[in-house]
Parts: sequence; C-alpha cells; structure tokens
Amino acid sequence: FGSPPGQRDLLFKDSALGFLRIPSKVDSALYLGSRYLTAL
Repeated sequence: FGSPPGQRDLLFKDSALGFLRIPSKVDSALYLGSRYLTAL
C-alpha cells in the first residue's frame, strides 16, 4: 500500500495495512456517505 517516494496516495493512507470487508447489504454510497460522494 505504499506510495512512490515523494508522492502521496489520494485513496489510501501510507499507514494502511489492508482492507475491511463491508457487509453485503451495504453499498458503496451508504458506506462512504453523501458528503464523500458529492465531493467527487
């Protein structure tokens, strides 16, 4: 999960260790929230 030297990853923090499983009934919009989706 590391970024190239001197660059930042916009999706993951460099301290990220892995992924978490999202419950099957939760879609990406519900998990991320409306504030995040409107910022995209």
